[in-house]
This record gives sequence, C-alpha cells and structure tokens, in this order.
Amino acid sequence: MLMWTGFALFCLVAVAWLAAAAAAENGLRRSGYRSMTRYAAYIQFMQDKRELNRLGIPQQLKRAFGPFAAFGVSFNALSLLGGAALFYAYAWNTGREWLLVWAWPVLGLLALSIHAGQAELMSAVPSAGGSYHAALLLGGKGRGFLTGWLQLGGQISMLAFVNLAAADWMQGLLASWNGWSHAAGVAMLFAVLMLVQLSLCLFGNYGFSMLQKSAALLQIASVAAVIAVMTAYLWPSFGLEKLYSARSLAAAGEPRAVGAGWIMGLLLLYRMFMGSATAEHLSEETVEPRIRLPWGHVLSGAYVYVGGFILLGLAAMALLQLPLGAEHDFFLQAAAPWGGGWRVTAAAAVGVSLCVSGGSVLFAASRLAGSLSRDEALPFSRQLSSIVRKGRTFAWGACAAAACAALLALAAGMLMNAMTGAVLFLLALAIVLQHSAQLIPLVLSMTREGKDKLAAMQPLWSLGRAGTYAKPLAVAALAALMAAAAFAAPAAAAAAAAWLLVSGGMFLLKGRHRYEGMEKGMRLSQEELLRTERYHPQ
Repeated sequence: MLMWTGFALFCLVAVAWLAAAAAAENGLRRSGYRSMTRYAAYIQFMQDKRELNRLGIPQQLKRAFGPFAAFGVSFNALSLLGGAALFYAYAWNTGREWLLVWAWPVLGLLALSIHAGQAELMSAVPSAGGSYHAALLLGGKGRGFLTGWLQLGGQISMLAFVNLAAADWMQGLLASWNGWSHAAGVAMLFAVLMLVQLSLCLFGNYGFSMLQKSAALLQIASVAAVIAVMTAYLWPSFGLEKLYSARSLAAAGEPRAVGAGWIMGLLLLYRMFMGSATAEHLSEETVEPRIRLPWGHVLSGAYVYVGGFILLGLAAMALLQLPLGAEHDFFLQAAAPWGGGWRVTAAAAVGVSLCVSGGSVLFAASRLAGSLSRDEALPFSRQLSSIVRKGRTFAWGACAAAACAALLALAAGMLMNAMTGAVLFLLALAIVLQHSAQLIPLVLSMTREGKDKLAAMQPLWSLGRAGTYAKPLAVAALAALMAAAAFAAPAAAAAAAAWLLVSGGMFLLKGRHRYEGMEKGMRLSQEELLRTERYHPQ
C-alpha cells in the first residue's frame, strides 16, 4: 500500500506539471504573440532590442543564447547528476523510504508553483535584473532596491554553497590520492573550481553558451547511463516493493551519519529544484527571451522532478543490495556497482556537472551585479557596470561575485565546527535570502495594483485562472521553506537579518531621491540609447 501511495503521489504531481505547461501554451496562443524567428534572425533581434529599450536599457550584451542554451542554463544550475551525488546520502540518512512516498512529490509540487511564478515574471520583464526589475516596476524604488540586494546575497551564498559542497565531496574521493588534510584539500579544490568558473564567465557568452549546451547534453546522457546501469544491476531480482519493506530497511546498511536533522535533509533535496533563478538574468543575451527562458526554466524543473525520482528510487534499491560506505561515495557506488572504470567515469561526470552548476550561478550573479550597478544601487557602480568589449561581459561584476563567495565560504568554514556545518549554513542562508527576494515581486503581483501593472506588461508565460491558486501556493511554499531553513540553521537566519539591515542602510545612504532605479534609463531618448549601443555592435 505504501508503495502505491508514493507512486500515485508522484504521478499526480507529474500530471500537474503537464497541466501547467498546457495552460501556459494555451495562454500563449490566446495572446496573439507571433515569433519573428520564422522570418529572420535580424527581425527577431530588433524585436528583442525594442522590448529591452522600452525599459530604458541599451542592447550592449550579445544575444548568443538559443533555445537549447536557455534550457541548459537552468538545467545545469539545478544539477540533477551533481545534486544526486551530493545530497541523496544526506537526505536518505534522515528520511529513508518517506522520501519517495511524500517528500519528493511534495517538494515537486512546491517547486512547480514557484517555477510558474518566476516564469510569469521573467516573461514580462526581459532584463538582466530579473526579479529586481520586476519588483521595481510593481512596487517602487524601496521594494526594488531591497529585492536586488537580497537576490544578490542569495546568489553569492548559493555560489559559495555549491562550490564548498563540491570541493568537500571531491576531497572525500581524492584524499587517499593527494595526501592533503581534509581542510587543505577542500580549500584548494574550492579555489580551483572558482578560478575555472570565473575564467569561463570572462571568456564571453558565446563560449559560455556552447559550454551550457555541451554540459546539458553530457548530463542528460550521464543520467540515462546511470539509470541503465543501476537497472541492469538490480534487474530482475529486485523490485520496488522490497524498497518499502520495513524489514529490509531495518537490515539495510546506511551511509555514515552526518548529524543533520530531517528538515535539513528535505532542504538538501529541495536544492535540486533551486537554481537561484539563473535563467531570468540572461534575458539580455537570449534570443526571444520572453518565450525561451520561462519555458527552459519550467521544463528543467519538470525533468529534474521525473529524473530525480527515478534516480532516488534506484539508488535506494541499491542501498539495500550493496554494503555502502561514507556519504561521499554513496551515489557512485550505487551508480557504478561494478567499480573500476565505471566509477571513475561517473565521478568525472558528477564533477563536470557540479563545476558547470557553480559557473551558471556565477554567470547569473555577475549579470545581476551589473544590472544593479547600472542603476547605481551598488558601491563602485561605475566599475561593476562596465562591460568588456571583447568578451562582452560584466568582468568586474563576475570578479566581485567570485571574491565575495570565496570570503563567505571562508567565514562559514571558520565559524562552523565542521565542514558539514559550513555547507548546511550556506544552503540555509541562500534559501532565506533568495526566497525573500522572490517573495517580494510575487506578493506585489497579487495585489490589485500589481495585477494591473503586470497585465500591462503582457507576460507571455501565464497559468491564467490556475494562477489564482498557484501564486498563493508559491507564496506559502517560499515562506515555509524560509522558515524551515531558519529553524534548521539559526545562524543563517541571523546572517540573513544582518544582510537585510545592510541593504536597508545602503538604501538610506543612497537616499530615496538620489537612487532612481530604472527611471534614469527610461528618460533616455532613442538616440541616446543608440549612441551607447554603437560602442557594442552586434
């Protein structure tokens, strides 16, 4: 009975994802929107540039992201393969069979509501500011400024979390080979990951677009291969019904305990649906961003939901068959039960997935930093908003985001008693800050005035009447996840409160009248916008 309950819940939520996609597609048809890509790439570019210019923003970045790259950015940021390797052992150690029965389907439903709300906003405001600019347009300067700072803090925290967790996992595998102490090994690997990701961001968006497409294909192929290998190993002597047998679970070997509560285990699983909304910050570099980015964002969440359930179920079955060891090799042992070259190949694929995931977050953080600086909402705005003409990227913004993430990871490592504590602290901090930022424009869009303003922006991705129910669910989900993160890691809640005070202090320091937000750009004439664009030809 337990087995069928879990499978039925999974199927119901999967149907909800399909229904949301169908509702959005029907809404797009009714809107009368016509894509210009069928006529010529130049016509589509001019349409995208016109929509950006309406927000007072010149087209300075190259539009190098096509439909698959737009999907790849979100999919790689969620990191299905890397997330499975990092988080399944932690979560299984606290939740066991209930992860498949209710935790994964419930997290999938909450993620659907949140993804739908984000998709609607990014289809209405096609700028690198994302939720920051949406809050500015819907709620004014104060709410917009606060949203931008909270979102930037959340992305820096997420970048520090992904790289520190990846470095911790990698050092667990390489400890016997490199001979370093655990702390020294993690520090070295963290620095290497950050430097590689920064180099990729500075290389330019054409190269980054190719990387995202290649990494997405690699990750899809790797997940399919892992599923095939685990199925071949377990078939036909092992069935799903054995997974829900209390007797089998009691006799099963378990990964080493990590000391995290069941709430943190759920949050670690939820991280696989949380890509720090990277897609919304690529709007100025994507062809037809109001269509491709929202769809890529939602579809990547749907694929993670289905693929993650299958991987979690197969890994749990392997847990009952194999004498699994520490958490750093739990997933590898399940994914490559025959060891040898299989395990090395799986480890390499996981490493690539984690590195590209951090790179996606850094790329998005650099775009948000550049957007905030363009509106003079950050210190050193002139430097951070400058665009390197050769790579066509916010170079100083990327360097600043990487440096802040490194300092935050160092501080977390020094303040927490163990590496696991530092990793969980950074995750909780990222959830509190990022979800606070997402909550502000979402709540504003539900007010009477906000509904009118959002309708005037003509979002191209919308659930229609179903959004009446999805948005309150998204608000409740964001609030509940923030509360869970604060409860599981009180230190993260205190750090988030401190960042909130810093954000408010900066707004007061800037002055309500000195900080203009998007108003300064919107006052520019078309000739002034064109003059700026001539320095960055397409």
